[in-house]
Parts: sequence; structure tokens; C-alpha cells
Amino acid sequence: MSRFRDGIDDDGRMRLLRPVAALGAAALVLLAAAPALADPFPVQQIDGSTPVTDESWALPQPDQNSAALSKDVLSLTTPSPGFQAGTAVIDDSFRSDVAFTVDFDYKAYGGGNPGDAMTFFLMDAATAPNLGGSGGSSGYVAMQGGYVAVGLDNAGNFSADNQFPNRPSSVTLRGAALAAPTAWPVLDVTGAPGGTVSTSATQSRHVQVQVEPSGTDSLTVTVRMDAAAGGPLQTVYDHVDVRSLGRGQPARPARLDLGFSAGTGGATNNYEVSNVVATADADLSVAKSGPTSVAPGSDVTWTVTASSDDTNPVEGAVVTDTIPAGLTGVTWSCTPQTGGTCPDPATGDATAGQPLDVPVDLLRSGSVQITVAGTAPVGLAGTTVTNTATITSGTRTETDPSDNSATTSTRVRELPDLTPTVSVDPTPLVYGQGVTWTVDVENLATVDGLAPGATVHVSVPPVVASGSVVAPAGCTPQGDGYDCDLGTLAAGGSTTVTFTATVSGALDACTDGTSTFAATTSSDLPDADEDNDSDSVAVPCTVPVDLAVVKTGTAQATVGDEVTYTVTVSSAGDVPAPATTISDDLPPGLDDATWTCTVSDGSSCAPASGTGDVSAVATIPAHGTAVVVVTASTTTVGEVTNVAGVTTCDVCTGVGVLTASATTSVVAAPVTPTPTPTPTDTSTATPAPTPSASPAPTGPGELGTTGADAVAPLVWAVILVAAGIVVTIVVRRRSRG
Repeated sequence: MSRFRDGIDDDGRMRLLRPVAALGAAALVLLAAAPALADPFPVQQIDGSTPVTDESWALPQPDQNSAALSKDVLSLTTPSPGFQAGTAVIDDSFRSDVAFTVDFDYKAYGGGNPGDAMTFFLMDAATAPNLGGSGGSSGYVAMQGGYVAVGLDNAGNFSADNQFPNRPSSVTLRGAALAAPTAWPVLDVTGAPGGTVSTSATQSRHVQVQVEPSGTDSLTVTVRMDAAAGGPLQTVYDHVDVRSLGRGQPARPARLDLGFSAGTGGATNNYEVSNVVATADADLSVAKSGPTSVAPGSDVTWTVTASSDDTNPVEGAVVTDTIPAGLTGVTWSCTPQTGGTCPDPATGDATAGQPLDVPVDLLRSGSVQITVAGTAPVGLAGTTVTNTATITSGTRTETDPSDNSATTSTRVRELPDLTPTVSVDPTPLVYGQGVTWTVDVENLATVDGLAPGATVHVSVPPVVASGSVVAPAGCTPQGDGYDCDLGTLAAGGSTTVTFTATVSGALDACTDGTSTFAATTSSDLPDADEDNDSDSVAVPCTVPVDLAVVKTGTAQATVGDEVTYTVTVSSAGDVPAPATTISDDLPPGLDDATWTCTVSDGSSCAPASGTGDVSAVATIPAHGTAVVVVTASTTTVGEVTNVAGVTTCDVCTGVGVLTASATTSVVAAPVTPTPTPTPTDTSTATPAPTPSASPAPTGPGELGTTGADAVAPLVWAVILVAAGIVVTIVVRRRSRG
């Protein structure tokens, strides 16, 4: 409890200075000009620890005043001489609508016939401290400005109101100097606990006086004291309204001072006061609200409402908010409500993990609202942050501390863990037919890992005709596929999107291998496990083909003639037959071959022409053809069979290897004999001899020399020469092969 610092007025009275409430070092916020709430509370005086020069008491009229002050005791009267009057005032006024409690110890001892009484009193602060009368006046009666006194009356004269018989060993309430018709009237008298107000010289008794405003013009007084030193407090007066007792008690003054007095007459006594503690009561409370949970990475805001009940106004109450560790970008602001005053400035920054102290002023039933906001980063995901606010007052005594603290716990939810699973039907794909693929999206997070703004991007592979895609609701074209809005997916929740389409996109995407169906998930929050955010399925693709091949060619030819073969590959299927290989290995007997390849839809063969054997690759259009025309020269006599083959692509289904052939009969070219030259006849004509039989040859190899017999050998010679030519051609072709 803070102490008063000394200060001296112009009139020489010691003046009490107001204490300065200690504010938290972590966040010091200066108050703006406060309303006139300042008062001396709390007071802690005469406890043996503070030098008297540091205290702020007014001891008026010192030449007549028997009071003496030290750090250990306020001595009001002594056993000698008689007829003493002692008065001491804590001359630092306070508003009369402030409820307060005064505790003090006292001793009353030493007089053989204990003299008169001592009082605790309140006086009008507008009147300078002054000294009351001795004897039964007890230093209070005759004090100008006195409003009410609680008298501890040994002799009974203070309670007699100048009337007899008196009431010794009583506790008496006396009224104000301005009461009418009788000043300082006796308001009430009751017996002292234990039947006496006396003490020993070594043991003190304890008194507690509680004063509260009553309406706008009166006060209630509660008095408790022990029956013997160290005993429990007993209630002597309980919330007695001093104006309700009659006797012309006036309205309470605007401001009050508190003090002590005592008086003796012919009978003397020691009256001493020590351990004075005066506190003003208050019932402060704090309430706190905030979200039950927030998403990681989002803002969190807590609201603190600090209030005072109608017991007392409170100046410099401190609201302390312990900022949870881990928050970032923390700020605060204060908004005054009815009867509340915020500091200036009323906003600022705060540090996570440190207390924020905000001083506020609260009138009766006043309040302020303090908002603390920050960001709960992703690092806090899956944790609970606790925010506690407390309110304290260095100038008031809290009557109900149970509501001085409030705590709100906010769960920072787990991060979502979205993962997709892709499935495709059928597998393998069949070009030209339909396909259905689904993406199951699951949030693997447990407890509370919501996935707000969950989406899945579903790619459409090139083998699928983009124009044929039927996407589910909530899916819109984006990039190489579709973005599907899944809304907020709860922890442990799942959803499925299903697509249908026709496998009629890029044909080479089907023939090149597998087609990949992929999906990638995301949400408005970072994902707990980015490694499982994507899934893909590689699906093989097949092409159903329905091909036929027909080959036609020259049926008959003569050696050396040019012959032509036509290979026609036709498709009866509804989809093209890609990468169809047309081959034609030319048989012996054909030479100097050239060929061309054309497709009915104008597309190209690879290659489109060539020489020698045929090997061309073409895509046969649906219900279209590819035609290969081969031109060659015959080189030998006999039947030449030319076989063409058709091989479908690796992923094509429906047919295997197709063949077709054409046969050409090749005959020798007719031979025209060369005429034998007729020699010039230079001999003399001789008569013609008589024909006779040709003589037989005279030996092997001999030829006849007559004209008719020479023809046959010549024909054979021609045949042998032709055979030699054929043999030579065959040998050359084999050597080329």
C-alpha cells in the first residue's frame, strides 16, 4: 500500500500528497487529464516505519493541542495535566461520495478514574482543522466543521449530551456542528464490546469504521471492534444512516477530512492511536470475450470490458492483459463507455508473451472496453492460446476479487491435410469411346483442421476431346483442366467430383503410350502435408481398327515390260487407324521399282514415295483409304507373285497383320532371226545337180552346211544366249539382296 509524501502549505500545515500508482513496466501508457477522483486513499500511517516528518497530519492550535505525533504513535492525551484536548487531522480531503474503511489500533489506559473519551471523526474539508473542547467534549464537540464522530467513551460524558445519567464504557455517535437545533448532537449510544473501552498499556484494541454514501446527502456508518486485544471484531453499528437518526443532522459536505481527537477533564487518561489504515472500497470487474477457435494464419481479436460498480469511483485502475506468446502484429485500443476514461493515446502496439498494462479511470458504474488483436500464425496451428486479463486498483480496496480476472481460450485450429485420389474407367482407354474419371478429395486432418476454400484442379489429358468433357457443378475451365470449388471441407470429411468425356482428342497421345489423369488440391490455408496434395493415374490407350487390304496388278507381261501394282488399305472403323505400316517387298523378277503413297483425306504417308521395296506409315482415316502404287520392270520369265503387308500400330486392336498379293505372268519377248548374208556369186553357172539326201555329219559338232539344216542350230544359239542373260540378272539381284 502506498504512502503519502510530505508537502507544506502556506499556513504551515503538513499537506498529504496523492500516491502515484505503479504501472507495469512492460507497457506503460500515460493517462490523459483525469476527472477529480483523487483522494488520500489508501492511507497507511503511524505504523512505526515512516518518520513523522514524512507524514501529512494537521495538528491545529499547537499551543493548546495536547496531540503529539511520532512514527510509532499518535498521542492524543496524557495523564497530566488534566483538561487536555488533542486533535489530529489527515488534511487531504476527499469527495464525500467515496466509500471507505478506516482501521486503527488504540490504547486507553493510565488514569485511575479513566477520563473521558477519544473519537474518530469526519469534518467538512471546507473548514480548516481546529481544536474541540476538553473533558466530555473529547476534542470533538466545539470543533467547527465536525460532521460525525465515533466516540470510545470511558467516563460516559461524551455520550451524555450534557444530560445525566451518563453512559460509561459506550460507543457513541455524535453529529455535526451545523446540526439544529442542537450542535454536535448525540445520535446514538451503545455499550462497548467486552463492557469497556479501556486497554492495558501494552496491548491495543482494534476498531474498524466503514463509511458509505447514502443517497445524495447522507452517510452510513458501520463500526466493528474487538472485545479484547486480538479478539474477533464485533459489530457495534451496522450501516447506520446518520441523517435517519434525526437530531437535525445536515446533509453531508461535498468533501471531507478524517481525524482523531480525545479529551480529559479532572479524570485523566492516555489515549493513543497507531497503525492507521484507510482504504476506499471498490468492486472492479473484468470480463473477456473472444473466438472459440480461429484458422491458423488468421486474425484473432479479444475484447476486455473493465467495469466498476457503484461503490466508489476509481482513478488509475490498471487493466493487465497478458498477450499470448507466438502471436504477431499485436495491437490494442481502448474505447470509453459510460463513466469510463481511456489513456491518451488510446491505441498502441503490444508484444507477444508480455503483459500489456492499460490504466483507466472509472466513475461509479463506469466502464471501458479494450480490444486486443493480433495474428495467430501457422506455427500455432493445433494449439490453444490463453488470454487472461486482470484489473487492479492501487487506490481502492477490492471488495470482491473473484471477478478481477477473466480468461479466454482460443483454439488455433489444425492445418488441413487435403489429398486427392484419382480413378479412371475404363482402363485401358479405348479411342473413340467414353471415359469416366473421378477424384476423391479427403481432408486427413483430425479434430478441427477445417479446409476453407478447398479446391481441386483436375487436368484433362490431351487424349480426351476437351469439347466433350462434362464437368460437375462448381468446376470451371482453367488452364489444362478444371478448377473445382469444394467449399469448406471439414476435418475427416471427403467429397468426390466425377468427369465424363470422349477419348477422341489427340490421336498420337493415345499411340505414344499412357495418358495421365492428375489432380491437385489446395485451400485458403497452407496444407499440413504438401507431399500428398497431388495424385495421378497413367492409363494406357488402345485404338480399335477395322482394316482390309486389296492388291491388284498387271496380270501378264513380257520380260522387260513395266508392270504396276496397286495396294489399297481401307478402314471400315469409326476412328482413324494411326501408324499403319504398309509394306511390299518386291519379289525376284521385278526391278527398277518406284512407288507412291497417298491417303484419302490428303494427309501424308511417311515417306510419300520411294524406290525399291515399299515401307510407308500412314494414318488411315475412319472410313478412308491409303493407296500405294508400285511400278517396276519385269526381268524374268515366269510367274511373279507380289505380296503386300499391312501392320497396325502397337496399341491398335481389332486386326493383326494383313496381306494381299497379285501375280504377274511374265513371258519371254519374241525373237526375230537375223538373216544370213547372201555371198556374191562369181563362179560360172553350172547346171543344177539332181537333189539327193543330205549326208550325215562326219563327226561330233559338225554342222550341216546346207541351207535348211543351219536354221535349227541358230535358234538354239539364241536360246542359250537368252538363258545366259537371265542367269546374269538373277545373280545380280541376289547380290543386291
